[in-house]
Formats: sequence, structure tokens, C-alpha cells
Amino acid sequence: MFETLSLSEPRNDVYRLRLERRSRLNAINEQMIEDLQAATDRLAAEDPDAVVLAGAGSRSFSIGMDTRAPIARRDDQTAGESVARQAQEVMDAIESLSAPVMAAVDGLALGGGLELALTADVRIGGESSEYGLPEITHGLIPGAGATQRLPAIVGRGRAYEMMFTGEKYDAEEMADWGLLAAVVPDDEVVDAALDRAEELAGADAGSDEDGERVLAPGAGRVSEGFMLEQSGLGQAFSRDPFDAASDDD
Repeated sequence: MFETLSLSEPRNDVYRLRLERRSRLNAINEQMIEDLQAATDRLAAEDPDAVVLAGAGSRSFSIGMDTRAPIARRDDQTAGESVARQAQEVMDAIESLSAPVMAAVDGLALGGGLELALTADVRIGGESSEYGLPEITHGLIPGAGATQRLPAIVGRGRAYEMMFTGEKYDAEEMADWGLLAAVVPDDEVVDAALDRAEELAGADAGSDEDGERVLAPGAGRVSEGFMLEQSGLGQAFSRDPFDAASDDD
């Protein structure tokens, strides 16, 4: 049904949404954005008890935007704003699901991959998983919601550090910062996320939805931040940020 991901039900009414671009380290391209939107629409309609986000393979949850994708090769501001808008829309849709969402992070969660993990209610990481926002090394800013979601999770100062150094961080540090709820052996990540999903699925549905509404950030302020992301990424695209990256391929 989907070209770049799979949707299954490994446990009763707990769905697993898995990125399936293992050869590209689950990099996000235009097709994956479309597939994620379609899968999220289906999840919203079927209303499962919980959802687990995962990436195929043990090397990467997702390394973020595929710099070889056609949309990333267009060096104009409109393309940059379009990338940010499409990514933000699908991230918002995942975050807005009424069911609790767990992210099972195995391997790398970088750039848009980390931004995807940030849409989850709970993140569980493998002991060798790594996290980062390397956009700054390409002259970009995060464009899929990290500027708004990350400070709410780890604090403004730490979010600033992650966004403007482009460094990678290990799982233990991310747990200390509050980004991860738990760190488990690499081969237990998905099972741990499914276990946690079942625990949360057992909570009273009405209370769970009420809690999500209370915890949701103020819509107006966040929407304004997303618009600034779109504008900033658009300006960065006008400088052809992936030209240097393509030279390294």
C-alpha cells in the first residue's frame, strides 16, 4: 500500500508505523512524506489504542531529508518553503493523533528524523542510538518543527546548543535531558516501545485525550514559529545548500 513505509498491527490494536528505506538509512523524501500523510490519515480513521514509530534496520531510525531527493535539489526559496510546509503538515498530523505515539529509536535520529521522533508522546532509544540536528552544517535551520517542539522537551538553552552546533548526542545524554523516557539494549527497542504503548493504551481513553489537550502547546504561538521555519528554510534554499553535499556523494 505504501512505497516507503509499512503499517502493521503486531499487538492487539497497537499499530507499528515503520520507515522502509533501509538502503538510504530511512532518509525522508517526497514519497515518504506523502506516505506518512496517508498512513496518518488511516490511523486517524481506525483510531488504534496506540502507535509505535520505528525505522527499518538497526543503523538508523532516520537520517532526515534525503539530499538526493528532487525537492532538495531545487535551489529556490519557494522550494524551501514547500519542503518545510509539507513536512510540518505531516508532523502535525502525527502529533495530533488521539492515540498515544511511541518512537522506537534505533541507530541515528538526525535532522528531520529527530523532528519525526519529536512528534511522539514518548521516545525510547537504543543504547547506541545518536541524535542531532546537523542542518546548520548545510547552512539550513530545522524546518519540520524542531524549533518549536525541542525547546519544550529539553529546554531553550539545550535546544539552542543542538540546533547551532550540529553535534551528535548519545542516548544517555538525551535521557538526562528528558528527550528519551528510557534507554534499552539496541535489540529491545521496538519491544520496549510496544510494551510501553500497551501500558498507555490501557489507560482510560477519555483521560488520555484530556491529558493530550492540556499538554499541547499554545496553537497560535507554535503556528507563528512554524511560519518562521518555513521562511528561514526558504531563504536557505535560495543559497543552494545541498550543492556541497552533492559533491561528496
